[in-house]
Amino acid sequence: MALILHKGRPAARAVPLGGGAIAYIRPATSFECDLAVTGATKILAGLTAGAEAAEAAVQLLGEEFMGADFTQGPWIDVAAQRIALLELATLCCARWEGVCAEDGTAIEVPTREWLALVLREPTISVLIRAAVHARVNEERAEKNGSAALPNGGAAAVEASAPVVVPSVPLVPKADAVPTADAAQSSNTHP
Repeated sequence: MALILHKGRPAARAVPLGGGAIAYIRPATSFECDLAVTGATKILAGLTAGAEAAEAAVQLLGEEFMGADFTQGPWIDVAAQRIALLELATLCCARWEGVCAEDGTAIEVPTREWLALVLREPTISVLIRAAVHARVNEERAEKNGSAALPNGGAAAVEASAPVVVPSVPLVPKADAVPTADAAQSSNTHP
């Protein structure tokens, strides 16, 4: 086995969206995951601070969040997961094909607003989550029966690491969400 490290961003992978539509999504780097968590935390701090922000969030999160009580842990947890995935999908979706608006007009650019609508479909949400959490670097097994060479010199190699959806939340639990004041004062990323 060898771990093949890649410089630069990983290549985008085709993710079927249904109806023949395809999104090309690359795996997120750990820095991008941190950015998504930070972005979700700031949005959640605003949601817990006021009903006006919560009403505006319905446009982003979907109608199922209409009337949500963002002071309650379960609503915050679900919103946090949705927002963090949306942030990652926005960062990692290179392009898509075959996606249309209700009137049949082709949607050429996968904007945050369009991706929010795509992510409302549970099956697609799982596929996109798997794509953004795919490995950035590759594990390869050499087929010659010997240990991996430091220079990767085996003639034939194949990827051996399956795409795994992490079982840990992307964002902190509700009791770990900072206040709006704390979120605004933490504009820097470690």
